[in-house]
Amino acid sequence: MVNDLFPFSTLRRYAGVKLVAWENCAQDIPESRRACRRSFRSRSDIATLLGIWDRLWIGPSHCSRDAGGVCSVQHRLPLPPGRSWAPAPRCHALPRTPDLERCTMNSPCEADPAAGPLPNGWLPGLPAGGTYTIGKRANCDIARTVDGIDGSDLVTVELVLTATELTKPGFVCDFGDLSGFQQHVDQVLDHQDLDTILADPTGAGIVAHVRAWAQENLPDDVRQLLDDVRVFTGRLPDPAADEAVRFRARHWLCDLPDGHKCGRHHGHAYLVTLPDPDQPDNLLPVPGKLREVVLSRFHGQVLNTVFDFNPTSEHLAAVLTAWLVEQELTAVGGRPFTVRVSETASTWSQFTLEAA
Repeated sequence: MVNDLFPFSTLRRYAGVKLVAWENCAQDIPESRRACRRSFRSRSDIATLLGIWDRLWIGPSHCSRDAGGVCSVQHRLPLPPGRSWAPAPRCHALPRTPDLERCTMNSPCEADPAAGPLPNGWLPGLPAGGTYTIGKRANCDIARTVDGIDGSDLVTVELVLTATELTKPGFVCDFGDLSGFQQHVDQVLDHQDLDTILADPTGAGIVAHVRAWAQENLPDDVRQLLDDVRVFTGRLPDPAADEAVRFRARHWLCDLPDGHKCGRHHGHAYLVTLPDPDQPDNLLPVPGKLREVVLSRFHGQVLNTVFDFNPTSEHLAAVLTAWLVEQELTAVGGRPFTVRVSETASTWSQFTLEAA
C-alpha cells in the first residue's frame, strides 16, 4: 500500500531522508523504532502520513497519548513537479490537555518524567497594563581620537523602542523594519576613522548621529516608538550563570506578510534575563523556579504548541512576567520582575508590568 501511494524512489529523490526505516515504521515493526526515530526525529504512522499525500503539509511536531503514542511528523518536504501544497499550517496553538506530551528536537516522543504531565492553565494569559521594550544592536569597529588620545575600539550601538500595545503578530515593531539601521552602521561607521566622518566621535556624538539618522530614515510608525539610542564601548560581557537561562526551541509566527522569513518553521537559541528596573544594565539572579519551568517546558519544544498565542519574544517576556507574579516571586522591594527574552545576539524584547 505504501509503495502504491508514494513510491520509495520518489521519496528518496524528493525527501532526502533515510528511507530504510520508513517502510518498517509503516508496518510498525517494534525493533525498527529506534531507526525510525533517527530518520524522522519522531515516531510516526507513515502509512497514514503517506495516505494524505495530496494534502501533505507538515507543521509542528506533537505527541499525544490519546493518539496511541503516535507522533505526527511535521517538516515540510519538497514535492515533485506538478504537485501543489495544501494551505499553510494552522496559526493557532494546539489545544493543551493533561495528556499532551512534547516531541523535542533531541528525544522525540518521550515525555520528560521530571516535568510530569502538562496541566491546563499552567501558564497565565498575557498580562494587561505594562510596557513592552525591544532593543536592536549593531556593532562597528572604529578608529577615533577622544580628548587627544587614541580611542579606537569595538562600539555597539543600540536602538531602544517602547510600546504599551503590540501589533497584530505580537511585535513592538518588526525587527525587519530596523534592517536599515544595521545597514547604515555597516556602511557608514564600521571599519572607519570616525575623526573624518563625525564632528564628535565620542559616544555622545555617535548617539546624536544615529538618532538623526533614525528620525530621517525609520518608517513613520516605527520612528514614533524610538525611546533611546545607546552606545557601549568594548566587548559586552556574557551574563553570569545565575543571571540567565538559555534554551533552544523552534516556532513560526503568523499574521505576517507573505514571504516573511519568520513565518517559516525555524529555531532560536534563547536567552532569558531579569534586568534591574533601576539599572537595566545590571541583571538580577534568576529564581530557581523560573529556571526550572523554562528548561522543563520550553527547551527543545515547538513553542506554537506551548502557548495559546503567537510565540514572539515580546509575548514570551510578558507571560513569564505574569507567571512570576502568580508564583509570588518578586524583585527587591516586592516589585515585579522585568523579564527580557533574546532570540538572537543582536535583538531582545522585555516586558515591565505596570506598578500597582
